[in-house]
Formats: sequence, C-alpha cells, structure tokens
Amino acid sequence: MKLRAVYLGHWRSLEKKWLEESGHFSADENTAVVTAGQQQSERLASLLPGTTAGIRFFPGIPKFAEAVSNSISVSAVPEPSAVALAFLAGYSAVSAPSAAGFFEKLLDNGINAEQFHLSAMSIKPLDNEVTRTANLFLQYEKLRNTDFPCTPDSVVRKGPYDSHRYRTVVFYGFYDLNPGQRRFIKRLCAVTDLIWFSPVHRSSQWSSSFKRTLDFLEKLPGSENRFSRTDLNISLSEKAQFAENMLLRKALVRNNSVHLITCGSGTAFTSAVVRQIEGLSLEETAVVASGEEAEKIKAELYSRSIPCSADLMFKACHLPCGAFVKKLVALGDTSFHNTEIKKLLSYGMITAEGAPGPSEYAARVVETGGRFGIEGLRATGFSFAGYIADFFTKLPETDDPKGYLRLLTETLRTLCPDSLPEYIFDQILKEDLFSVKEKVVYPVFRQMLDMALEQPVKAAEKNRNGIRIVSPEQIRGCSYRTVILTGLEEGRFPGKTANDPRLPVRMKNLLQLSSPDNREQEDAFLLRQVFESAQEKLIILLKTVDEKGNAVSPSHFIAPLTAESSREVYSLVTREDNTVLPSETLIFPEDPPFLSSSLASLKEHISYDPENPRRDQKHSGVIGPGFYDPQVISATTLENYHRNRFSFMEKKLWKVQEPESFPVRSEPDSLNRGSMIHNCVETVLATGRAPADVVAELSRSLEIMLGSSALADIWRASTVKGIEALQKELDERKLCYRDSEISLRGTIAGYAAAGRIDLIFTTEAGSLVLADLKTGREPSWRTLNPVKLKLFQLPFYYELAKQNLDIPVTECLYIYLQSSGNPAFREIAAERLEEQQNDFHQLVTDTVKAMKNGMFPMEKL
Repeated sequence: MKLRAVYLGHWRSLEKKWLEESGHFSADENTAVVTAGQQQSERLASLLPGTTAGIRFFPGIPKFAEAVSNSISVSAVPEPSAVALAFLAGYSAVSAPSAAGFFEKLLDNGINAEQFHLSAMSIKPLDNEVTRTANLFLQYEKLRNTDFPCTPDSVVRKGPYDSHRYRTVVFYGFYDLNPGQRRFIKRLCAVTDLIWFSPVHRSSQWSSSFKRTLDFLEKLPGSENRFSRTDLNISLSEKAQFAENMLLRKALVRNNSVHLITCGSGTAFTSAVVRQIEGLSLEETAVVASGEEAEKIKAELYSRSIPCSADLMFKACHLPCGAFVKKLVALGDTSFHNTEIKKLLSYGMITAEGAPGPSEYAARVVETGGRFGIEGLRATGFSFAGYIADFFTKLPETDDPKGYLRLLTETLRTLCPDSLPEYIFDQILKEDLFSVKEKVVYPVFRQMLDMALEQPVKAAEKNRNGIRIVSPEQIRGCSYRTVILTGLEEGRFPGKTANDPRLPVRMKNLLQLSSPDNREQEDAFLLRQVFESAQEKLIILLKTVDEKGNAVSPSHFIAPLTAESSREVYSLVTREDNTVLPSETLIFPEDPPFLSSSLASLKEHISYDPENPRRDQKHSGVIGPGFYDPQVISATTLENYHRNRFSFMEKKLWKVQEPESFPVRSEPDSLNRGSMIHNCVETVLATGRAPADVVAELSRSLEIMLGSSALADIWRASTVKGIEALQKELDERKLCYRDSEISLRGTIAGYAAAGRIDLIFTTEAGSLVLADLKTGREPSWRTLNPVKLKLFQLPFYYELAKQNLDIPVTECLYIYLQSSGNPAFREIAAERLEEQQNDFHQLVTDTVKAMKNGMFPMEKL
C-alpha cells in the first residue's frame, strides 16, 4: 500500500483533476473521499456526472476515522462534563471552564497529556506554569478516559482498524495537518492506497502554510515521483489573481466584478447585507461571515422571510427561559435579596399556584420585613418562595452532577408547571451533558449549567435551497456565482493571536503546532481562497463605524482598495457608501417612557452644583434598582463608574451612540492610539525586534486615519522614542518580559471578576511584576493609593494573579507612555496591596451595590 499520487494546484485546477480521477473509480471499488469540510463534500459530489455509487464522502478526518474504527459508538465529551473533569483534576470551580477548553483543544489537535508533559519537561529552565498545566493535564486525561473512553480524538489517535473497507482513500483540500492527523494518515498509508489533493504547492507564495504537511507527505511510502502540479496550464480566476496581487502588494488593475460597499453597524449592517441579496439567485449566493455577525445576518434573513440554508440558532442563555434558569440557580449569591426575587418573577415563568406578580411580592416584603435571606424568603408565605428555599436547603455539599440536575429539574417542574418550554429539559437539562460519575461541589455544577446554557437552541428550520451563510474556512474550494464577504475590519481579519502562559511559543514549536509567526500569512491565504470562490461577483461589505459610532479602520489586507488619497487606487473596484441610511419618519407615543425624565436629568446635570444642591432636583442620578446588574465585574467598569457617572449611564444604561466630534485629528483617537501602542509594545518586548520596524508594520493604516503621511510620521517617531525609552527603563530595573494580554477569572469581594493583565515581567529573584500600560497623560498624584484614588486595575490584577498563578507577585506598576515619548512609572508593592485588601474589598462592595441599586449621583459617594 502506498501514496499513489499527490496533486497540487489552485482549486479550479484541482476540480478538473478530480473529475479525471473520479472517472477511474468503479462502482464495486469502494472509495472514501475525505474532505476538509461539509461544503467541499457537497461541491465534489455535485461535479460528478450521474450516480456516486462506490464513493462515500466524509467531511473531516474524525468522521472517516470513526467509520474505520472498531468502536460501536463515538461521542465527544460534552462541554459541561469537561468542566467537571477539570475541577476533579485539581482546578478551582472558577478556573475549570478555561482549563477544560484548553485541554480539549489540545486533544483535538492530536496532542495527548503524555506528549504535552514530555515537551514541558524538555524546556530548560522549567516553566512553572507550563509544568503545573502538564501535571494537571495528565490527571484530566486519566479521568476523561475513564468516563469517555471513545471520543473523536481517540479514534484518530488509535488509527484505522477496518481500513480494508476502502481500497482507495482520497484526501481533498487539506494543507496544514495537525500532529494527530499526520500520525493517523501514516498508519492508514500502510494498509491502503492514498490520493492527495491540496490547493498549494512548494513554489507557491503561501508554501509556509503547507511546508510541514508537504515534508510529511514526501516521507510516506511510495511518494517518490508522485507529486504533480495541476495548475500549469490553468490560470487563477480573475478575482483570485486580483486578491493575490493585492495581498502580495503587486500591481493591480481595475476589476469591475469586485465591489467595495461601506456601511454602518448593527441593523445598518444586516440591512446592507439584505439589500445586496435582493434580485440574486439564493442557491448561487453565499455570505461569508462568522461568529455573532453570522447569527445576526441569519436572524435578519429569517425576520424578512428570506430562505436560508442554515438553521436559526440562539444560545439558551439569551432566551427568557434560559436567563430565568441562570438567575434562579444564582440566587444564593445575592442572599435572596427581594429585588432579585422580583426580577425572577418578572420573567413570568413562575406559574405555581398562588405565585404573585413583582408588585404583589414587593408589598408582601414590606409587610413581613423579609427583605433578604432564606428565612426572609420563607416569611413572605408564598408557596413558590418555599419551593425555592427548599431547593437551596436541600443542596448537598457534594454530589454527582446528575444528582444536582435532578434536584433542579424537580424544582423547575414545580415552579413552572406549564411555562418552561420542553426543549429546556430535552436539550439543555438532559443528563447526557452532565455524565460525570464523580462528585463535585455546587459551584462546579453552576459552571456546568452555565456551559449547558451556552448550547444553541434551534429557533427555525433551514431551507436547503436558501442562501448560504458560511465562514471563510467553510467556503474554501466551493464556487458561487456571487459572494458577499464581511469581517474585513482591523483586528478581525487577520485575527489576533492570544498569548497563553500555558502554551508559550517554545511549547508550540516542540508540539509541532501552528506558529503565531505564520498566522498573518495563513489568514492572507485563506482570504485569497475566499476570493477564488466567487465566479462572477464579489461584494466586500465593510463597516466604517461600530455600534457606538466610533470609527472602524479596514483590515490592512485590503489597504490598496481603501486608500482614498490615491485616485488611481480608489478606482480599482466599484465603490458605494451606505454608511448613512435613508432617513425614516419615526412615530413617537405622546409620552414616551423616560423621555421627559431623561431630558430633566440632562438639564439638571448641566446646571448641577454639588456644593449647593437644590431640594427639587429629583433627577440628579438616583434612578432606583433594576437598571444595571453586572454579572461579572471588571476594574474598567468600576473605574468608569467613579470617573464620570453621567458618561457611565450614557454607555451602560441608555446605550447612547455618539459619532466622534472631530473626525480630523493630528493623532489617532484614544481607542486606536491605545490599541496600536499596546500592540507595538507587546510585539517589541515579545520578539525583540527593532521598535521602528514594529511600529511601521503595525501602523500601516495611520495615513488613512489621519489623512496625512507627515502627521503619521511624526506620531510614529514619537512612539518609537517612547518604546526605546521604555526598554531602557526596564533594563535598568532588571525586569525581564514574560507575557502579555493574559486573561484571568476569579472572585473579588465575593463577586465573579475578570481582568486582562497587559504585561507580566520576571525579576532576578524569579518573582512576578504585573503592569498596566496607559497611553494617556501622566497623573498629578505621586503616591499610589488605590483605595483613596479609586484605582481598581492593579488590585484586580494582583488578586486574580494570586488565584490563578503559582509564582508570587512582588510589585504592580502603572506604565504611562505619553505623547512626548517619555515613559513614567508608578509602582506599589505587594505588601501594600495586602494591607489595603480589606478596604479595597469594601470599596468594591460599595460600588457594586450602588450600581445595582441605581445610585448614579453626580457628586462622589
């Protein structure tokens, strides 16, 4: 058995070669075709003339591995169960979801715990965080194999069992195999013949994305002289060649089939998508979008009765019934406060006999005095209150997840006998998602339930003949008459690479995982393939403002198409501006809710004198409870509340969207400036590259933003000077860069908290120093007292680091990198933070309670 042939070329040439090869497959010769996705399988099947007897398509290697394994049933580990396994392996209830996701991703990439542990032990000097992760991974996989012995990653790892079922196996569309996939194919090649189709070749501009896999194929048995190019006599499509020239910064000529349309965000964006679809053949049109954006587009299509080939899905927690369940199980965190019970009643889900409305319950609370506490809840005398109290008093200290689930299900059946939809019980609260045999504590069950409520629920059935909503990865190798491409804004494409202290670059290289150094080139090649999928017309839908009205820059991938300063470049594609929608007449009721009180509040805000307030100023910011309830607190939210409460209400409560007052400026706006400086500093410290090179590379859109290359050069020079001065200061302090942009979760003052540490340094003694990088002006204060100054960032960092990292923290810093280019440091020792911990916790508690109770006065609390 051997590698029979390897065909390399762009998609058009591969399809032609596929048709030639498929003509040699006979109906009695079982052939398996393994593609890089469902869409590719459908595309290849549609190209075959007549019947596809004797050929079976498999979307993805795991599906094929399952077919040739000796396992009766293969099932993935449910995400809620993975959380429980991470807790049992040694993580806290708060850290378990993150750890479970990290381990499952490694296993999907073919990296098991033993390989990870061996690689971690080979790093010199040993990295404490990586070593700890490796040890916990061993325990996690041991528990996982006990409860879930047969998973998709395990059948790939074990290799083929019944491979003789297929005399020939065709792999189509793969060009960057992970380690587990390479091992599987090596074993498969020993027992059957393989034919390989890949859209990139050794001499391609994009070959770095394929090098590791190509080297692997050249070492397979029978690979000698089996490699051939399919694109020597077939040129790239017009749009694919246009994209390649654009991405490689080659000369471009006008292409009338590529359209660039600018638009706003939110409903303006989804309406723009619908306008482009009008008049097109739905079956021959694809919209390229991913994540939340794709779901919004689908919701818009369904609301307008436009057929869509994908089901309309909503996360259960975003539906009233899911939000109700989530709030119910969290009542214990709120001490059963009467305001939380009223919110629970306001969902209208509690239909048990004698259940009151929110106002009736509030009146009973006044009568009985049961404002909070489980006994206060019982004191109201309502039967539903007794059911809730019984649920929490019956909770055992530890139990298996199914035990907690059964108790919750019984309570919900009693509280909501006819109001909760059955899919909550059949899809979200089903025992299969909580199938871990060992006992856990209730907070872990809460985390598992939160994960289950993240599961999508089908809201509407798909129409196979409708328009396709696909991701960039899914559209590779497909072909549509019209393609509408979204997501080409800066920071989204190419995507950002998150630094994870559990998997540093050295570990990625040892495990032969994709390197972050190749991320941008891989995304560029992916974009080239998206352009290639459009037969006649490609429409780029580009947002110019976000939902808050702030300016959004385009991806530097399409910079040649958006350079307004060059008329020549400006005319490369057909342009249209839909940022401003046609005006519509809005019908207001005679007394719109909150309008008069909001206007009165605004008037009083302008004339408010905190030193001499008038008694009649009832709209001075105290609006009552129920308007804002942070589920997870962050330092930024708390600081914004204390800095300017009126601005806080504008953004968090009223959701006011304001365009920028001065679109023309001599330097980037604060948001873009901060983003660019953070990226530049982190890249320089992480890679050791020259600041001038990094700043020039990461600020390529600056001329478009400022409208002047002279202003852009001035800003770059100042930024380079500042980063060089920062490097010098760090050297003098003998601080060694360790990591950046580390997201941590934990609890602070009893509240769920999250934070992202800008920079982490290591001292000569091996301890950690945490830093928050600021790009505004240097403050006037000289002594750093977080409680007195109401500064939350560094205390948040310190406490979250203590909960998540094993290495002690000795100091925290504010680093101010100003426009002048000179950095300023403000530091506080860990001992000082420990001394102020009780005062800081009290400040956090007072602030969160004030926000929940609707206390937004203009004077300081």
